[in-house]
Amino acid sequence: MNKILYVLAFGTVLLLILYFVISWQLKAKLLNKAINNGVSQENLSKPINENSSPETPTPATETYESSDYKIVWIRVRDLDRIEFFANFNEKLDSKSLVQNNNCLHLVSGGFFTEEGKPIGLFISNGKVISNSIESTLFNGYFSISENGTVTTSSLTPPSARLAIQSGPILMQNSKKIGLKLERDELARRIVVASTKNNQVVFVAMYMRTNPILGPKLSEVPSIIEEINKNSTLEITDAINLDGGSHSAFLTDIVKLTELNSIGSFFCVKP
Repeated sequence: MNKILYVLAFGTVLLLILYFVISWQLKAKLLNKAINNGVSQENLSKPINENSSPETPTPATETYESSDYKIVWIRVRDLDRIEFFANFNEKLDSKSLVQNNNCLHLVSGGFFTEEGKPIGLFISNGKVISNSIESTLFNGYFSISENGTVTTSSLTPPSARLAIQSGPILMQNSKKIGLKLERDELARRIVVASTKNNQVVFVAMYMRTNPILGPKLSEVPSIIEEINKNSTLEITDAINLDGGSHSAFLTDIVKLTELNSIGSFFCVKP
């Protein structure tokens, strides 16, 4: 009897070891896929110069770099080019979403629950999918009105063509917001911002060596402030979107793909 128990225990240990080895290998394979397919080494080192020409209303730009992070953004002058869609049910990958919706650029949206529901206010094509909630973390709203006015604020928009609740707010009235977080970690960051001239700026921040990682959330307000100092963007308000493995940022120059499905996305039309 003891011999049988010993054999069963030994077999259980072997199965656990095998499980952890397979899980580790699968995680490494997915990470390598994101690095190799999402952002090539050529893309990571390729300089991207700011272009303020009116003939290119949605240029990918980069003017801020550090030894660890690469920052890329898209400036959108014509807000009619921006559409906002859900992907909670379909769970399509970002490359398919670009093709299916004829997007020049794609940027992942806000946070969602494990059940695949948006957290807080969600308006797409003027239709309210989800209502706003009270939250100290998701404390802001990004919206574009029917008449083309962009707003990034802590106040719920009365009406909008598109709107998303997310957070935390990173900059307000051209002043960075200090963040005090109980838990903070290195992760790719996606930010949406509005400017002095009623333009929209989507920003991606990530590590050169691993595009799934990036700055701590508490670092992001200072990075945006630095971007303002070294560019002509004139960002006035900015808010954090979902980042890390649930984020995607696809342009004609840089392609940061997700490891896990994105719940929603901004589609910038040609």
